[in-house]
Amino acid sequence: MIKQLRDPGLGEKFYQNKSRMVNKDGSFNSKRTGMKPHLYHYLITIGPIKISSIIVSTYLIANLIFATIYSAIGIEKLGGQHFESPFLTGFLFSMQAFTTVGFGAIYPHDYLTGLISGMEALFGLLFFAFATGIVYGRFSKPTAFIKFSENAVIAPYKDGRAFMFRIVNARPNTLINMNVGIILAMKTEEGNDINRKYYNLEIETASVVFFPMPWTIVHHINENSPLNGLSQSDLEKLDAEFLIHITGFDETYAQNTTTIFSYKFYEMQWAKKFKLNYSLNDAGQVEYDINRIGETEAAPLP
Repeated sequence: MIKQLRDPGLGEKFYQNKSRMVNKDGSFNSKRTGMKPHLYHYLITIGPIKISSIIVSTYLIANLIFATIYSAIGIEKLGGQHFESPFLTGFLFSMQAFTTVGFGAIYPHDYLTGLISGMEALFGLLFFAFATGIVYGRFSKPTAFIKFSENAVIAPYKDGRAFMFRIVNARPNTLINMNVGIILAMKTEEGNDINRKYYNLEIETASVVFFPMPWTIVHHINENSPLNGLSQSDLEKLDAEFLIHITGFDETYAQNTTTIFSYKFYEMQWAKKFKLNYSLNDAGQVEYDINRIGETEAAPLP
């Protein structure tokens, strides 16, 4: 009797056909509502284009507001060089005060503009401190980029067959003490209820100390495997999804890193095996093109 895994946290009692549990980017296909917004977490996790737009737009809006204030109290209260447009004069002075550069071409001429520019300089210091913290937090966060083969395969292995996929470190940093786990999720029908069941898949080599080259993860389909006796059409009927969890230690950041991925039944190739695609360069080094990680060739199954 194949032992079923306890619910790993993805839910057994809810099933929706044709929806994957783990998206291709590693995020879970679920949404939590009712949570309080957390500004720092939002800014640290959004994309680089969004965070750049937020920083630049906040900077411009703040200077537009202060330029409007200077124009409202009278641009003549600013000494030094003036331009034809009073608003442009106020905007350029605001940029100098906000960044605390203070070129001296435009300067406050009375106590009111001096007080406002001093408060603006304080606001500018706080803004750049906050922006620097956000940028540093994003760069200092360990994010391993592990590239997966486009498809998993069912390939001949020993006297039978095996479920396989391949991974490679797509960045020049060093990853060590790598560990991988695979959970197979399949739907079950009990009367009118359609639920999920989870199974831990045993892996031939579940951990490696060093990870400089591609690593082919192998699950031998033997009598103890939940895949034993299942065909390609069976996996489609069961809406099978292979949930993959990889952990390791990133020497660049000196921190642990985690990667989550999944393969659905339609992302599997049967009677295929991965090509080696290794070569030796003139310096005697083994070379491997990571863009060819998913190349396969025919391999008849026993």
